[in-house]
Amino acid sequence: MDFQLAFKRPLSSVRNYVIGSALALIPLVGGAFISGYAVKCAEKVEKKTPDWKPFGETFISGLIIWVISIVYFLLAGLLSLPFIIGIIFSAVSKNYIAIAILAVPIALLMILLLYILPSTLVHYAKTNQMTRAFNFGSVIRLAFTKKYFLATVLSFVVIMILAMISAPLGFLSSYLLENVGWGAYLLMLLPAMVVGAILKFYQYVFVYSLFGQTWKK
Repeated sequence: MDFQLAFKRPLSSVRNYVIGSALALIPLVGGAFISGYAVKCAEKVEKKTPDWKPFGETFISGLIIWVISIVYFLLAGLLSLPFIIGIIFSAVSKNYIAIAILAVPIALLMILLLYILPSTLVHYAKTNQMTRAFNFGSVIRLAFTKKYFLATVLSFVVIMILAMISAPLGFLSSYLLENVGWGAYLLMLLPAMVVGAILKFYQYVFVYSLFGQTWKK
């Protein structure tokens, strides 16, 4: 796995980076574009970032990724339902030990879901078939390879670092709102949003340039 490529790839094209950062500032619609671009980054892992065109195709790919994620979350919700019902009844009877016990499988299921979601994106990206994202056996097998685990760990570390970079601006904005006023808050909000968008685009390209290398035909 080429970790160095993943680190450098987001910075390989100023044009693509500017477009991605600008789109990251747009709620929902921009998010769909960024998700679709992540598909392109995972599909072919090369030194340079892929072109955004055709924009319509990139947008549709992003929507498909959202649908895949929603379906997986719904499946996880259905599997968690018996435990949720048990928690509700335990809460009524104030059985807090039972609540804690029942919360454990729900938490583990959510962790597993978040862990395997990139595998579903990779399956869609590499085959261009939405149905492959629901080939549970293949998705699980990829998710429990050494390369995939390493990609997950490194992605987590980088995401935490990027979060620590952007967090001070968010805290400063909140501080200005509480202690100075709306004017200072709004003045600080725009730079905070821009920095957040720049880091978000870097994160998506980096993460899926890594996961794209985990694929096995």
